[in-house]
Amino acid sequence: MNLMPSKENMGPYFKRLLKVIECLYPTPPPKEKYLYLLCFLYEETQMTEREVAYIYGSYVGKDYLDLIGDVSEARTEFVPNLEKYGLLKQQLVDCGYGDWALDPTTYDPTLND
Repeated sequence: MNLMPSKENMGPYFKRLLKVIECLYPTPPPKEKYLYLLCFLYEETQMTEREVAYIYGSYVGKDYLDLIGDVSEARTEFVPNLEKYGLLKQQLVDCGYGDWALDPTTYDPTLND
């Protein structure tokens, strides 16, 4: 049983973050790259493992339960290269993450177009 809302029914908080992720990766990246993203989302946004799995699952079209193990791996076993992690953070900022992080409830990604 899926306890998270569908992509169509997700709230503005997640929809806006999803736009930032879609800007960063127009197509889903390989696991090596998305572990960095999962690690970043967990560490920097104060989202739970389930929320990180939900937002990434919405992006790739999978149920969050299929990705919860990857989030756990990114959180506990994955040791990111600091240079690559910093580059990811800058790329996310370039895609509007900074504006979203300042006020995720009112950030409008269409203003960046």
